[in-house]
Amino acid sequence: MHMLKKVFSMWGRWISQKSARPLGLHKDPGLELIFVAKGTVEWKFEGKRVTAGPGTVTYTWPWQEHAGGMGLAMCEIYWVQ
Repeated sequence: MHMLKKVFSMWGRWISQKSARPLGLHKDPGLELIFVAKGTVEWKFEGKRVTAGPGTVTYTWPWQEHAGGMGLAMCEIYWVQ
């Protein structure tokens, strides 16, 4: 974990609820990796929709516009930036 702290400044876990609101379009200053542990989630990368299921890893480049949680199904994701 110590090495991850040097590479990534933030990390977290998100467990969706049926009442959860989608994460709107945004850009991050660094690389973002997202692992889908359970369920499915639909992401939007620069206007293109992508569905990610269990075991899927997605990423966004620094300053790449993206959003998440559209077409939301119950899911658990982990992310690092």
